[in-house]
Amino acid sequence: MQFTYKCISKAGNSIQGHIEAENTTSAIEKLKKDGLLVVSIKASKLNTSKLESGKVTLKDLEFLTSELSILLGNGIKLDKALKMLAKAKSHTAAGELINSLSNSISKGNSLHVAFSAYPQYFSPLYLNLLKIGEKTGELKKVFYELAKDLKFKAELKKRITQALVYPSAILCVCIASILFIFNFVVPSMSSIFEGRDTIPIYTEIILNLSNWLQNYQFYLIAIVFFLGYLLKVGYSNNKYRDLIQEIAFKLPFLGSLMIEVERVNFTSAVSLMLKSGLKIDQALLNATDSIQSLDLKRQIEFSIQELKRGNSLNNALASSDIFPDFYRSLIEVGEETAELDSVFTEIVSRSRNEFDSKIAQFLNLLEPVLILFMGLIVGGVVVTLMLSITSANDVGL
Repeated sequence: MQFTYKCISKAGNSIQGHIEAENTTSAIEKLKKDGLLVVSIKASKLNTSKLESGKVTLKDLEFLTSELSILLGNGIKLDKALKMLAKAKSHTAAGELINSLSNSISKGNSLHVAFSAYPQYFSPLYLNLLKIGEKTGELKKVFYELAKDLKFKAELKKRITQALVYPSAILCVCIASILFIFNFVVPSMSSIFEGRDTIPIYTEIILNLSNWLQNYQFYLIAIVFFLGYLLKVGYSNNKYRDLIQEIAFKLPFLGSLMIEVERVNFTSAVSLMLKSGLKIDQALLNATDSIQSLDLKRQIEFSIQELKRGNSLNNALASSDIFPDFYRSLIEVGEETAELDSVFTEIVSRSRNEFDSKIAQFLNLLEPVLILFMGLIVGGVVVTLMLSITSANDVGL
């Protein structure tokens, strides 16, 4: 829900703008945390038609972040930089987003407050780092590191999408071939077996399967789409999404792959926080927002409590599944040498390489499995039909 507010800053300036929150109380609390005195606040409906269509992509966010890093590094002021980027992306959802950010800052809002009005695009990690960057005056560095992280995620998403095109095409061809055979080929040959007292069992199975598919295939397709819709709706609900994720984490190969993703996201967040000057306990606490699994998040929160009790970071993280023994040995070295920043950067690099390797293995395995599946199904049906025709001819001799 979005609210329009009017506040007074610590410097005595009047500030107006918009903020996203669940309710009025939550919105007031957010504004108070930013050091603002709330004068008035009410629910609003900002004209964000293009933004509501959800067409701001990860690539757009990477463009915004990297360009801000470059422009700020060249001495251009933030408000002017945003206006330049809004002009470059005019008549697009991304341009509308940037223009809205620029207007919010022009009204006197801080960068963090302006960006936090769009939590659907900017993660808690992104917003936390912006807040730190504003306090330390290192926005250029923060935007640079965030741009690197977004670029990696955009490239990874693109590579996975491209790699899945061929297997998806094979699966579609397989399904289309099966539907064609059972809807056209088998029915056209069924006349051969009409009037016969006995037919082979495999022929009877093929004929019955063809009849069943012709009668119920549309119901089957409807059920598949309905289950897909239920999965989508369930995933949009926090309760069911957490349940789906926990089930996925327990699956043999997918579980280890998802842990790799969590490690990449979490260590990237910790690394960015440490580079921004935060202490390790605060960096770990802020980085927990990047973890999707409730179980893993609870493990990290327990590790933070252990760290606050005086345990070493290596021992505190022993209860977490995110860091296996090898990575904890690297962390132990980082503690002893006071180089945790570089150690977490190294863990990020190694985790990304491991994730890339597992994705490549998965896709390389998926392709032949789909081809084999297609060969067994389509080839099995064709062989069965040929045997059926042969047996029919033998009987007719």
